[in-house]
Amino acid sequence: MKFDPKLNIDLSGRVALITGAAQGQGLATAQIMQAFGATVIMTDRDVERGEKAAKELGERVYFFPLDVADANAWTTCVTAATRLAGSAPTILVNNAGIYRPNPIVSETEENFQAHIAINLHGPLLGIQAVVPGMTAAKTGSIINISSIASVGGFKDIASYTASKWGLRGLTKSAAKELGHLGIRVNCIIPGLIETAMSTTNSNDTNAAYVAQMPLGRIGQSEEVARMTAFLASDLSSFTTGADIVIDGGQTLS
Repeated sequence: MKFDPKLNIDLSGRVALITGAAQGQGLATAQIMQAFGATVIMTDRDVERGEKAAKELGERVYFFPLDVADANAWTTCVTAATRLAGSAPTILVNNAGIYRPNPIVSETEENFQAHIAINLHGPLLGIQAVVPGMTAAKTGSIINISSIASVGGFKDIASYTASKWGLRGLTKSAAKELGHLGIRVNCIIPGLIETAMSTTNSNDTNAAYVAQMPLGRIGQSEEVARMTAFLASDLSSFTTGADIVIDGGQTLS
């Protein structure tokens, strides 16, 4: 086999559904997938911001409101997106998530359940919603966005950490179950990325994280988006059940 020097990411003719796409990593992922030729379905609970972002991106980009913890909302969204795009999504990026730090001793059931509902149950519902269309197409790529909290322990974020460890487990099980259908499932594990979520930490906390990184800087949304597009494409056709760490080397410490 000869290596084609022109080989590149090509998502032409594919429909990509991205959750939490109104800003940050989700928006960057929508931008790059559109650039590589995909029809993009942006979803978010922030309707005003999401509609504005989709309008600015323009061609082959649509926005749908979506609460990822609502199974009926998923069904409605995927059905409407399929009708509008002309085919079912064969790319799903489970990017939506919440991050609400709280020490274990004062953690509330409400906060814990919210993390599980959005960060873990939401991706499960998303997978269930898109698998029929992917099965019919005999192809699909599901990318779950976890966190380096899922490969270690960080204080004051037990609920977030539990949900992201669970998402890694969900990825592994889904990859095992869906591979024979032509559906690949992978997990991206970002470190500290410059988004609205990262501002939840204090400047001192973020500075301490950066000090642990061999690359010595905060990551950018575009860097996560590029890896997401790679996993969505045929360039990663033999990759499933993988954990892809994008953290500037922080977890090497």
